[in-house]
Amino acid sequence: MPKTAVSDPAAKGIYKQKLGYWLRYSLDGVQHRVNLQTRDFQEAVAKAAQLRGMPVAGKTERMAWKRAIASYIDDKIKGVKPHHLAGRRSGSFSPSTADRTRGILEVFAARSGAKSPQEVTQKHLQRYYDERRKTSEASAQSIINRVQAFLGHLNCRPGHVQFPSGAKKERRTVTISIEESNRWISDAPNDKLRFILYCGFHCGLRRGEIVHARPAWFDLKRRVLTVPAREDQKLSNGQVFKWRAKDGETREIPLSEEFTAFLRSNLDPDALFVLEPDKSGGKARYRYDPRRIFENYVSKMGRADAFYHAMRHSFISNLCNSGNHSITEVAAWSGDTIEVLEKNYWHKTTRTGGLDATMKGRHQADEQASLVQKIAQRLDHLIEEGIIDKSTAKELWKGFESEEEERGMNERWAAEEEYLE
Repeated sequence: MPKTAVSDPAAKGIYKQKLGYWLRYSLDGVQHRVNLQTRDFQEAVAKAAQLRGMPVAGKTERMAWKRAIASYIDDKIKGVKPHHLAGRRSGSFSPSTADRTRGILEVFAARSGAKSPQEVTQKHLQRYYDERRKTSEASAQSIINRVQAFLGHLNCRPGHVQFPSGAKKERRTVTISIEESNRWISDAPNDKLRFILYCGFHCGLRRGEIVHARPAWFDLKRRVLTVPAREDQKLSNGQVFKWRAKDGETREIPLSEEFTAFLRSNLDPDALFVLEPDKSGGKARYRYDPRRIFENYVSKMGRADAFYHAMRHSFISNLCNSGNHSITEVAAWSGDTIEVLEKNYWHKTTRTGGLDATMKGRHQADEQASLVQKIAQRLDHLIEEGIIDKSTAKELWKGFESEEEERGMNERWAAEEEYLE
């Protein structure tokens, strides 16, 4: 149980968790916990005082918010979608995401002034966004997006907050060039850090995927990394970690020449995990946290603005902007939807190279496009012409990838027509 800071009366009920301060209080005999969304103690005290000083809603209003939030969190954990969202893609919440979201919604409920979710207006959202962005633009946008997702789940449509064009998003949008990331890899002081950098910059893995990567995920003969959708992983303490991919799907990512050569020299096929195999973790979401070793290193390299997820962000951005890959390829490798790529990354280019060309910094390579790339280009064209939708294109791509390796060259040209008719 975290210790409460009580030296200052204004700090009553405030306690520190790993990611920041929370406020614990009792109301109508029910104990509540609210995420104060800050790691600064003085700011936490100020926010808690502001919460305590606000008019207290009636019991009926409080229960309306409480029931709505509880129902939403329960649906998201179970992956349940309401009828009005049946046609939309919607992921499920992990326990940690559920906790963070619950805290965000409870604070919004207390500070918005709306008596229930159904009474939230665009003015409520805009006022809350304007207040939160004084501290952090990126955090404010993330919070409002979560609140709007919650309201959309309840079929409440107050209208969306329009974020200012060009609004500062801080380091979340930092992109590291291929040349710079390859230099970081070469200059890394040890193989553990080098593995982390390769996974992030050459494969676009998320933090949990890097930490829980097992030797069996890497097929060096095929030069393919497979991230499974689900896997029961035995830890060094004998316990079992239930690995679940964020997007709920297995995906295959090609390995660059450089990463493959590194793995041939350093991969231990008998280890439980590639990274820190003896660490079993505790109450944290993942068994090991590599962020500190990364952040210390990039600070020494003069890029303190680069955060851990910037590796994945850079991988996807570099693929999209290199001119060597189709949007269907990038979606399959990254696990992001085509819609997300179009919104955040994609620029129309002529695609002629491959992954090795991209990772070596060669843009618009002159090599003849492979069959796989030609098919990807055809899929893009069919999407643009409205002949097939994006989800169908992604399924066709996955089907072709799985069969392409087993076909001889003579059969591959026939396969193209089969998939694209």
